[in-house]
Amino acid sequence: MSSTTDIINAFLSDAQHQHGIDPLVFGLLYFGSIPLFMASAAWLVRNIRAKKPFILPALLSILFWAAAYVYLAAAGTNIPAWIYMIFSAVAAIGLGSAWAAVNFGLPKKSRRKLPRRKGR
Repeated sequence: MSSTTDIINAFLSDAQHQHGIDPLVFGLLYFGSIPLFMASAAWLVRNIRAKKPFILPALLSILFWAAAYVYLAAAGTNIPAWIYMIFSAVAAIGLGSAWAAVNFGLPKKSRRKLPRRKGR
């Protein structure tokens, strides 16, 4: 009878051989980028509140948030299309929630307003 560890190891080994990615690298990128993402997001909010340039912290936040997925897309082979659809959905939801967190975490006078359409 196989133990849970044996089943997980077999699954990861199969994924490594079938898709050409190293599960350890993917896991390290996924979990290792979380503190870097949090730090860059805090830097982003601090720069927006201080009305300083925010492009660099925004780009770093996006990079750290998407690091594992970029690795999978760049190094992976034979990745099913549904994985890319899930990543796209996660990206859309994540970007929307990040925008809301940054925008609504600021005082009202510091919020970025979307331009209104003419005729309204």
